[in-house]
Amino acid sequence: TITGTGFNKGAIVTFGGSMATTIAVVNGTTVLATTPAHVVGAADVVVTNIDPATGVIDSGSGSNTLPGGYTYTTAPSPAINLVSPNTGTVSGGTPITITGSNFVFGAKVFVGGQKVTVQTTTGSYIYATTPPAGNGTGNADVTVLNPDGQSNTLSGGYTYQ
Repeated sequence: TITGTGFNKGAIVTFGGSMATTIAVVNGTTVLATTPAHVVGAADVVVTNIDPATGVIDSGSGSNTLPGGYTYTTAPSPAINLVSPNTGTVSGGTPITITGSNFVFGAKVFVGGQKVTVQTTTGSYIYATTPPAGNGTGNADVTVLNPDGQSNTLSGGYTYQ
């Protein structure tokens, strides 16, 4: 939420030079914007009014910058608490639920080093289907890899029978 004065419908918002992914001008004093991806650290926030008739920067109200107005932080790493069920056949195809925290849409999952087919990801659950065992029967590590490169491994979290 960005608060100020003089915001016009059609205003654009940037964070550190990158366009917000969604922008909604609520009224002349409030703009809702979703931050784009950015490196960790402070980013300038710029709101620019666009003249709806011409589609160019409004010469009357222009733009306003809040230097360092938003700070990007490192997202927390994923954490795996439980895999259920935690056993299945070496042929794969077992539906599993991975319970934990900080899972992000687009996360990749590996069981025993083999990529898993992910059906759904929420912040606390990943629903997936196991791949065939790469190394036969026995324990296999379960790894969640978020799109930002952070990962977590539950050692021996799944057993192929």
